[in-house]
Amino acid sequence: MKIEHLSAAVQAQADKRPIVLLRSLDSDERWLLDPGNTQDSRHGIPTTLRARCVEALKHDGASVFESDGRRYLLQTISPPYRLLVIGAVHIAQALIPMARTAGYAVTLIDPRPAFATPERFPDIEVLNAWPQQVMDELTLTSRTA
Repeated sequence: MKIEHLSAAVQAQADKRPIVLLRSLDSDERWLLDPGNTQDSRHGIPTTLRARCVEALKHDGASVFESDGRRYLLQTISPPYRLLVIGAVHIAQALIPMARTAGYAVTLIDPRPAFATPERFPDIEVLNAWPQQVMDELTLTSRTA
């Protein structure tokens, strides 16, 4: 991976946005589609492959395909799915570790600081507020449950 592509991937993960890496399996050519960065190398992606790269932003994973007699590896790097849990109750204590194991970024929302504590729910974001107070501040996407 080119160092500039690695830097872009790290920044995209920090910004919670997807990117697409495209690599020719028949040569050393590599491209990056980063819709959040106007300086990405999209201009270098062959025209016949651009639409496929844009479509890949909607999906996770990787695929190998052929175009014009050449083989390519297309890899989407997406931010983790996000789970909002409202209420620091006993069900949340069971659900949150399972969600974290499955790779979700978890946010717990509960206005009761006696229940929603980092000690009871370690390694997740805990918001001590009413849901209606924080929902406008949270960015909800197709990757949020």
